[in-house]
Amino acid sequence: MSPAGSFSGAGAATRRAAAGAAPVVDVAGLGGLSGLVDVRLLRHRAGAIMLPIHLLRFDQAQFAPRQFAQHGLPCPPDIACSVPHRQAEFFFGRLAARQALRGAGWHGAQVGRGKHRQPVWPAGAVGAISHDKGLAAACAVSARALHGVGIDIESVPDAAAAAAVETQVLSAAELRLLRAHGTRPYRVLLAIAFSAKESFYKAISPVVGRYFGFDALRIEQFDTAAGRLRYTLLQTLAPAWPAGQTGQMDFTMLDAHTVLTVCAW
Repeated sequence: MSPAGSFSGAGAATRRAAAGAAPVVDVAGLGGLSGLVDVRLLRHRAGAIMLPIHLLRFDQAQFAPRQFAQHGLPCPPDIACSVPHRQAEFFFGRLAARQALRGAGWHGAQVGRGKHRQPVWPAGAVGAISHDKGLAAACAVSARALHGVGIDIESVPDAAAAAAVETQVLSAAELRLLRAHGTRPYRVLLAIAFSAKESFYKAISPVVGRYFGFDALRIEQFDTAAGRLRYTLLQTLAPAWPAGQTGQMDFTMLDAHTVLTVCAW
């Protein structure tokens, strides 16, 4: 089942600032947070559990780096030296992660960083973070409920980005599948396919323990009505993930130009 969106209790407290002023939102007691436009809680069915996905929409032009210290979020040196839009994406991604951990019972916990700059979740938790063009999302759940989870937000690509996805992400068989599928525009399907492979990587890379490429799995089928796709593994990635294994992932359109995919196991 694809995620169903609704404004969360925190998001319902959204307040629009006066015309021309920075958007301000109250989020779970944080008080006014400049740059945060709204908050949504997407509820995704993952097997027997309901997985909450915290989605923040933000205006990066209104973000200021001092907000890391003001709201108790660590700012790594490479982020402190990066361009403003990267700082905003990192901040709101980690803010969404903190909200997700709080909702899952890890009050006051932070997401760390591994040696490859990947998110490191508190002991006993699994989760994922994604951001793209003014949106940040995160989810967290007990490792007793799920072994792993990956989420990814992608915008529908322009011509140049679409060409890159065609040549670097998808196989000839996958491209034929997308071109033959008439229920969605071709570039929307490109975004879904790319996003799904990103979500898959996030979900299982902690147990694989090494890099693997987009060619590790092949997308076999799209069900746009159900918001679901099926895939087959082409490589053995771990004992629990042998070549030939099949599975499914879910997707939903956040708006006409943005897709969210979810891989949970």
